[in-house]
Amino acid sequence: MRTAVAATWILGVGLLAPQIARADSVILTYTFPSPLLDYASADGASFSQFNPAAGTLNSITLHTTATATWSGGADSDLNEAEYTISLSGFAFIIGAERIGDGSAGAASNFTETKPAVLSGFMGTGTVDTSVSVLNDGGSLASISSAFGTESVTYNYTPGTSGVPPIASSPSVPEPSSVSLLAVGLLGLGWISRSRPHRAI
Repeated sequence: MRTAVAATWILGVGLLAPQIARADSVILTYTFPSPLLDYASADGASFSQFNPAAGTLNSITLHTTATATWSGGADSDLNEAEYTISLSGFAFIIGAERIGDGSAGAASNFTETKPAVLSGFMGTGTVDTSVSVLNDGGSLASISSAFGTESVTYNYTPGTSGVPPIASSPSVPEPSSVSLLAVGLLGLGWISRSRPHRAI
């Protein structure tokens, strides 16, 4: 019987180890006004910071899409649109280009892990967003920009406090599998110890 109990606890430790060290992620979306015309800038919707009490923030991944449409005398000129996306003071750039009139798309997935950058995304407040577009399509060309889905993914290693990673989003599920597994293992151990032995 002792062998069975020992095996149960060894199995439990083996199952708990990867659970404790696992990384989780939460995705938040934000929006920019559309259309955004010519040489313009605008503030977008803000989103919640990562709550440092929930664990360790490992990285952020920014995802943005945009479509630039030129019209009015661009002809065969090389049309370029450069978008500067700013989140919490951190800026990254995506670009779209097309020959003549018409539309061109731009998209970016950018991952950052530098502590100095991540610090702006941690706290219990919000992250401000803004975007600016620079149109290089000739003096007679005009541009209209439409934005698709913008999101930030927080990749983090959970702590032991059970605090939600996003303070303002209680709908985010709290990791509880470790606690449930521990209770189950305790139950198995108690059953094994209390089961009567039959002589062989």
